[in-house]
Amino acid sequence: MTILVLGGTSEAITITNALKGNVIYSLAGVTPSPKIPNSARVIKGGFGGAKGGGVSGLEKFIKDNNIVCVVDATHPYAIGMKSNAQHACKNMDILRAICGKIIAIGLPALMWKTL
Repeated sequence: MTILVLGGTSEAITITNALKGNVIYSLAGVTPSPKIPNSARVIKGGFGGAKGGGVSGLEKFIKDNNIVCVVDATHPYAIGMKSNAQHACKNMDILRAICGKIIAIGLPALMWKTL
């Protein structure tokens, strides 16, 4: 049984380094010199999303690697990957843990206070 961490953030590194057992850390491959966790198998390049793989590519990876949990610790703007993870986990009935930063989009300027 394996845990898949969808990474690319400092939180993803912290989570991956804290996990024990069989862990795979996935990076989209867009950062030239990404930080890499200490004790996980690292894969780069996604699951075929840009080539049309999307949800089905992620589902195949989950099945082929006996993934029991997906930790979504991607960047807040990684909307495509977050959506693919949500659908793949729902379709395959496996746990998806969501970790990371919350972003605020479209808040009126009056809600901000300059210090």
